[in-house]
Amino acid sequence: MDINPFQPGSGQMPPLLAGRDAAQNDIKKLLVKLDLPSGVPSDVLLYGPRGIGKTVLLQWLEEYCIEEHKCRVLPIVPSDTMALKDQLMEALDTPQAQVTTERSSSLGISLLKALVKRTVVQSSQARSLVSFLIDLANKKPLVLLVDEAHTMPAKWGRELLNVSQDVRKKAPFLLVLAGTPGLRDCLLPMKATFWIRTNKIPMGRLTESAATDAISTPLHNEGISIDPDVLTQVVTASQCYPYFIQLWGSILWDAAKEAKCDQIDQALLDKTRGAFDYKKGMLYQEYYEELKQQHMVPVALSIAQAFEGREAISDIELHDTVAGKHVGVNPPDIVLETVRELRKLDYIWQGSEGSVWHPGIPSLMTYVQTEAQNLEPDNSSALAGAWMHPQGALALKGAWGDLDDQVVDNLMDEIYEARRIDKGRPVEMGN
Repeated sequence: MDINPFQPGSGQMPPLLAGRDAAQNDIKKLLVKLDLPSGVPSDVLLYGPRGIGKTVLLQWLEEYCIEEHKCRVLPIVPSDTMALKDQLMEALDTPQAQVTTERSSSLGISLLKALVKRTVVQSSQARSLVSFLIDLANKKPLVLLVDEAHTMPAKWGRELLNVSQDVRKKAPFLLVLAGTPGLRDCLLPMKATFWIRTNKIPMGRLTESAATDAISTPLHNEGISIDPDVLTQVVTASQCYPYFIQLWGSILWDAAKEAKCDQIDQALLDKTRGAFDYKKGMLYQEYYEELKQQHMVPVALSIAQAFEGREAISDIELHDTVAGKHVGVNPPDIVLETVRELRKLDYIWQGSEGSVWHPGIPSLMTYVQTEAQNLEPDNSSALAGAWMHPQGALALKGAWGDLDDQVVDNLMDEIYEARRIDKGRPVEMGN
């Protein structure tokens, strides 16, 4: 049975990792420094919107480190329930046991796993985590890969950053953090300010050339050709967004196999558009629900209108657009919180330019405009300010002056209760 080489949304390595040469080269240059006495100068921060291919790049990095640099690689994901030290011990245990017990009996496997785990934990308990990792890295260069780093609890993340800095000074060690654009906001409260000097590698959409290769080359390798004009249409529809590229590849491969043909022409493409649009719509619906849950739809709609016909807007324009939705609210405080929340939701993000903002998920803003057409242009536009800031909620009474007092009180009660549940703590009402 033929297996579809395209696996959209799985986090698995695509059939062709295209368009990431710059990021790969940046990382390769750092890995070379692992073997130098001076070591790697800083950690790596890999960030970009969901579906952009961060997890895939981490998989490539893991394979490259092992094959080309003979490093020990520890891939982990932040945990709310497990301490950093325990996670590292678990990561150290698993690969050692798997490698050593390939030809052992099932009883031998269990005993050896228990022995390895006990030995590792006992050796680490005898000294600090830093000294343990220093000894480990001096025996074999150590690379720690943290995926979903934007979910790091503050205490967990602070310990990780401090450990990395201390270990890197005395041993060949590299920490790579991968997460959404909200990762930078996640790091700020940790007060480990040296992370600002990390090697930041933003990951955006692919070039048209790379997107073309990512679709056509795997199909060609499967004995399937695609008409040039059809390929252009597919690349345009994918918006060079890695998840959409893999989704198109998967749909076209399935259609070709079902039709038992080795040529994707206009007729076959037309038959598959509905499947792509449906899955794209389901994705957008999930993102839109996230915006609704955070009461961000009115602000998101204004930003979408500011982006119409443009690929980017300036920092000043974005903040002015957000400020315009917070009637009667102190703009600087509320605007910054709202922008952070929208970045956390991948609605907007910044690449290497710094002062320029781009849409996070391609054409999501168009979807927001379509879905928000039924929203009444009334007091609901100020809900985001109330949600983000308790004093902002009080200021909204000015914006709701034309409503009955009882209606206003009920709305205020809903805002405070929703915020209390979401944040896990009561909101001070103010004077």
